[in-house]
Amino acid sequence: MAEDSILTGGVFTDVRAPKPTPSATEKATLQKAVELLNTKKRLGLSLTIYDRNLNKIKGKFDNIPELLHTPDFIAHLNQDIYVSNNNETTWFQLKLRNGRFAAITFLLTLHVNWVKIINKTFYSYDFIVAGYTPEDGNAEAVTTAIPWSDVTPEKIVKHFPQLAGQTANNHNEIGKLICFILSKYTRNPKPDSLEYYGSIQGFSKNKDGKIRFSPPIGLRDELRSYLPAKMLSRQYPGISTWGVAKDWTPTLSPLFAGKKKLQLLLLYRLASWHSSFFAKKEVYSDNVLIAKPTAEAPVAFLVAILKNTRYDSLDAPPIGPNVKSLKYELEAVNDGMVVAIDVFAADQLKKAGKGYDLLINDTSCAAGNSETANHISALLSGYADLYIPTDKCCVLELGDMSVEYSVEMYKNSLKCFDSGVIEQTEYGCNNGNFIKVFNGYVDEVRNGIPDKIPHSKHNTYIMLMTALRIYNEWYSPLFSPDIEQYIGDWLCSQEQDIQPVNDVICSEYGKILNQKIADGYYRLIMKEETTPFDKGSHTIVVDKDERRIYVETADSFDIAKDEMTSIADTDSLTAALYSGGYLPHNAKGEKSVRIAAITSDGTPYPLYVHAISYKLLTQENKLRLDLLDKEANLFKYGEMPKEGFLPLIKTVDGRFAGKMIRYAAEESNIYFGTGKTGSGKSWAIAQLICMLFMLGQIVVVFDVSGSYTKEKLLKMLPSEVVEKLFEFINIGAEYGMDMIPVDLGSLRGCETLPDKKRAIYSVLRAATGPLDKGTSRKLKGFLSDYLKDKEYSVSLNNLCSELEEAGGWGAEIADCVQSVLDDIKEVGFEEQTWEDLFSQERKIIVISLGNEVGDSTHQLLDMLVGSLFNWQMSHDSGFLSIVIDELIDQEFSTGSPLQTIVKQGRKFHTALIGATQDYFNQGSSHLDVMKQANIKSFCRPGKSEDRVAQKLGYRDAIDAGFNKFKAGDVIIEFDGYNKETSENEALTIKGRVVDFVETYLYEKFKELYGCY
Repeated sequence: MAEDSILTGGVFTDVRAPKPTPSATEKATLQKAVELLNTKKRLGLSLTIYDRNLNKIKGKFDNIPELLHTPDFIAHLNQDIYVSNNNETTWFQLKLRNGRFAAITFLLTLHVNWVKIINKTFYSYDFIVAGYTPEDGNAEAVTTAIPWSDVTPEKIVKHFPQLAGQTANNHNEIGKLICFILSKYTRNPKPDSLEYYGSIQGFSKNKDGKIRFSPPIGLRDELRSYLPAKMLSRQYPGISTWGVAKDWTPTLSPLFAGKKKLQLLLLYRLASWHSSFFAKKEVYSDNVLIAKPTAEAPVAFLVAILKNTRYDSLDAPPIGPNVKSLKYELEAVNDGMVVAIDVFAADQLKKAGKGYDLLINDTSCAAGNSETANHISALLSGYADLYIPTDKCCVLELGDMSVEYSVEMYKNSLKCFDSGVIEQTEYGCNNGNFIKVFNGYVDEVRNGIPDKIPHSKHNTYIMLMTALRIYNEWYSPLFSPDIEQYIGDWLCSQEQDIQPVNDVICSEYGKILNQKIADGYYRLIMKEETTPFDKGSHTIVVDKDERRIYVETADSFDIAKDEMTSIADTDSLTAALYSGGYLPHNAKGEKSVRIAAITSDGTPYPLYVHAISYKLLTQENKLRLDLLDKEANLFKYGEMPKEGFLPLIKTVDGRFAGKMIRYAAEESNIYFGTGKTGSGKSWAIAQLICMLFMLGQIVVVFDVSGSYTKEKLLKMLPSEVVEKLFEFINIGAEYGMDMIPVDLGSLRGCETLPDKKRAIYSVLRAATGPLDKGTSRKLKGFLSDYLKDKEYSVSLNNLCSELEEAGGWGAEIADCVQSVLDDIKEVGFEEQTWEDLFSQERKIIVISLGNEVGDSTHQLLDMLVGSLFNWQMSHDSGFLSIVIDELIDQEFSTGSPLQTIVKQGRKFHTALIGATQDYFNQGSSHLDVMKQANIKSFCRPGKSEDRVAQKLGYRDAIDAGFNKFKAGDVIIEFDGYNKETSENEALTIKGRVVDFVETYLYEKFKELYGCY
């Protein structure tokens, strides 16, 4: 037989007429089929045949009668068969009843020319756009867009109205055929058939993981009725691409060269394209650009320079009195400029008040709202600066600037430039390192803001300077050599008349003080009841309770005299610090305070200091001060003990804190990690288990959520570490069908009857859950009789049968256990003990149980853990760490394996390691057992941030710094090793999760496994 089902030859008139006599409709359909098939015969073409489920029937036949009379295929068949021509464009339905032809129905002619799949994911897609011809011949081609939810036989036909005449009597049959035809394009789509766009306008990560601009180039008209209006209000700037190698400076140079004010507007335009990227760096456009039109630079010209959201007109929304269109743009525009026009005179400002307030509110709410559209606002107005506060606007006076080229020249050139910006950004995000470079420029500019720039203009300065660097990164030079100086002077002038000099003084002093602290110029000590302090020793006293540092006034005045340029009188420094809220206010208005001090020779005296608030310090210096009382717990890389030391956290200054793991100490090493999704919990445990293994521990990971598959570990650890240190056993059907690695009924190693009872009881108790005392006593008595003559292993199934015969309590236990025993029987098990497994595989064992997150029971997990812990109790010669990747609803009741490990594991050198999202979780109170862990790791909390912060000794989440936590940032509460006392002592410390490759244990790994 041929692989494909081909009907070659065959004249349809040879087929016997069906009974009863066909109707007139059937006769007409039959005649059309006869003509088609005879035509195929004469032309030597072939047909393909399908069953009712649109599966090809195999076999090659000379004619249709032969097919219908072949016993091997048709003999007693009642079947609807679908027949198509070889191109699968024309379709019929054959009805076979009791092996005889009953009827034929012409269904449709449909030629699909092309298919595009929109926003495809692994599971689905948003739309199909198909181009098709409804008939063979010269019929006009048609295009249709179909939502994913409508790709069903019942709904899809409505998207093919041109087939209406063919579908009137067979609606569902036609729908089934159309779905089948389209499935050939969607099942394994070609890359060039996939298209993506975001859900909002501007740059965003699409469903394929790539960052693109929406609306995309060449957005299909058929999709527009399905898309959000706010996205469709934006125009893509071009209909073709230029290529990322295109240099736009030759195009823009005639229009902008030598014109600094126009160059400034161009930087605003470029910065607006990356507003969402700035927002991710917490940089927002919090000032309205007010550009004042002139005769040489009229409103239309400024619109052409600034507007980059539409290119079909030079219109822009008015500032008032009707503000509906302006409000819509402020809500819709993302990664672009919102340009408004103000035609009111100075005495008409009240008429524009609503519009002004909208812009003010837009800049005030730019930060802190994840749903805010990120953009830059510009207002073309002669008098708006009389209304809008100076800290909310930047005013550009265009003066007598001349313009040589037409408005259309600027609009068209900038439209092409915009298209190039989108190309460069998309290419850099998806094929280059744009985000890394962009973020680097933002950080560079932020760290170098001149002191003269008002605080209210910092974000504007960062955006303009970053845009300048991005342009110079992409294209040849265009901007004037002194453009940075020009922008700085311009921003400085915005509040020059009302800018408080105190702001400038505090900023300059804070910058110098912070740098001196970072450079180690000052000796840092903690405040005591009487603080040891010698005058002139350049010492800063740290008061962590009051969140202040005490700087000797002489040191502050030395900075003012010798290093500051913003003041001539040192008294101005104290006044500025007091006015800015950096010094404590008191009833007497005193600007310095005194603390009790004692000199090195024992002389007490009052020390006058500036009690400077932490607010003036950089985040890095705040973290340095938090570590001040932890010096005995911190180690530089070369100082870390090389035996038994487990690094757990890395501080801001690059030092490590950890715990000494000592066998003789019998200390608890339970680890409980918490934090929201994506905060770094799983990554932290991946690093931890590698370090524990290199410290000589046995490590077994029970993966119940797919967090530690080989593929995911390769994203967390170097490939050589995963290959050398890990062994994967995939029991869950989702990952594979390996056998259970051990015999849970094994008695090997059990020397006495009590040993045997404990081994089997621990497995049964793990599967049944809590047992009352009476049932527990009966079960142990039963096991005493059952196991007394057993040697190497018992069949748990046979044991359950015996229990069931005991009736009552025994039957109940058997019933609890039977389902998991059925699962074990299905997947099978290796006839070996844990000791056999560990001797064969000197690796970290990862046992994947499938995705059990949310399951109400975890019997197999509990049985394996109970068996493993029982083995450890009998073979306690080293450390055992048991890891469960996702703790949500596991069994922690009294007597369960997990609860027993938490309570008594230290006696047998066994630790439980696990993580969950929320430390305070009312729905999982049983996890409170894990709060007894000796090592508690807090990544950014998902809920109850303030409660977690207060539990760790901070005032609230802001004080703990949770709002600035990135993935891998952590606060750990544990017994940290003190190098002065050589003991593990209570410690709470903030820093980063330790990366395995940063430790001496990774060097040990490379040496042992030859990985250099």
